[in-house]
Amino acid sequence: MTITPVSNTPGKATVSAPISFTNANWNVPQTVTVSAVAPARVAINHSVTSATATYPSSMLINLVMVTVTSDSRPAVVISISDSDSRLTEGSSTDVTATLRGGTFSEDLNIPVLVSGGQPADYTFAGTIEIEAGETSGKAVLSVSDDSDDEPTETLTLTLGSLPAVVRHGSANTVTLDIIDNDRTAVTVARAPPETSASVAENGGQTNIAVTLGRDLIAGETIVAVLVFGGQASFGGDYTLSAQNPNPKGVSYSNLTSTDSTKPPTVTFTGPSATSATVTLNATPDTDDEGAGETVTVELGKLSQTGLDGGVQGTGTASFSITDDDDASLPQVSIAAG
Repeated sequence: MTITPVSNTPGKATVSAPISFTNANWNVPQTVTVSAVAPARVAINHSVTSATATYPSSMLINLVMVTVTSDSRPAVVISISDSDSRLTEGSSTDVTATLRGGTFSEDLNIPVLVSGGQPADYTFAGTIEIEAGETSGKAVLSVSDDSDDEPTETLTLTLGSLPAVVRHGSANTVTLDIIDNDRTAVTVARAPPETSASVAENGGQTNIAVTLGRDLIAGETIVAVLVFGGQASFGGDYTLSAQNPNPKGVSYSNLTSTDSTKPPTVTFTGPSATSATVTLNATPDTDDEGAGETVTVELGKLSQTGLDGGVQGTGTASFSITDDDDASLPQVSIAAG
């Protein structure tokens, strides 16, 4: 059989889930929990659902009357300034604990717990003192100004276990974001283990790697434009192809475009991998190009969304495509004299 407790005034008190009895647990006591919401006199009724004749659904269980009384102890709430809900590295904010409904003749120590973020990224005492006779107290939360490139971190501050003379108020939690001020590095280079200074014209390939300083998280995007230069011509002496399969969160565009207004582009969309490669494929021809032609690869315009510290590009990839065509031999003719 199943017994379902029902509060006749849920706005004043609520009850826990139904309880069930079977042949295996009929003699084991079970508990119904009543949770107070607001002062009132509340009736808890019970309905029975049963498939046995011994305990029919029509059986009655006496109602239980519960009195919810008001808690006269002063309430404690915590707060920060609205303007401090986003703290840049190197800044700080006051965390305030406020008494509502009274003062005390002795000092009160109010514990505040911090969760989220990296403990090395901030300092906070963990306790706010409200001095005797005062209605509030403050403690400083300071954000470290480090050189680490990091995504935004969210801290949650919650009132801990309070002294018995006070109670938790309705505002017992605040959140704030730590805003990074360090740029995310974007680097272009030949992908390891590429070490040769040249690429063969006939069937030669080399990989160009675009690498980020860290993984991107959801809501972050970096768009990296690649600029190809040197003596070799894009589309004539070489072509480009994307890494297959694409790394997580990476997309490619304009890899076959020779239009300078639509340059080859690699886009990272978080959550993403930290590196992606573009393969340069040398194109064989019959033109004599001397010892070879140079290729340089640099980062062009970098754009981003969601990275508070911005981005910074570095690096160059350079090599040559070695020509394999012989110079035309001079024509010699012999005439009878």
